[in-house]
Amino acid sequence: MTAITGTVNGAPISSLLANPNQPDVFGAPDGNLWDNNLIPEAPFVTSNGIGFNFEGDQLVLFSGVTGDPLSEGLFSQNSQESAIGTLSVKQVPEPATWGLLLSGLLVLGAVLAPRRQPRAAPAV
Repeated sequence: MTAITGTVNGAPISSLLANPNQPDVFGAPDGNLWDNNLIPEAPFVTSNGIGFNFEGDQLVLFSGVTGDPLSEGLFSQNSQESAIGTLSVKQVPEPATWGLLLSGLLVLGAVLAPRRQPRAAPAV
């Protein structure tokens, strides 16, 4: 994941926390973890979570497959509080993915384009 938008309790999320270990887990000095990785099926977010900046705090949105309220929610790095919430996910391809898709379509178009055949001279 390279960017995040949205709100928490009506206030906007300002930016994604960097993960220098992408796609592996980043361990912050305070012991908190995030990986900023989405998964294709529910619960969509790994148990390590997505870290982002919000109103002077750093939040981690995380989820687990157990449905256990203690294993999913929104966790504040500063106040050490968690709350259960909902998540809406919309996938947006990264720029490299768009480039790969476009080059693939260009190659496919070149392969499938009709080729001009030299015309035979008319018989006299």
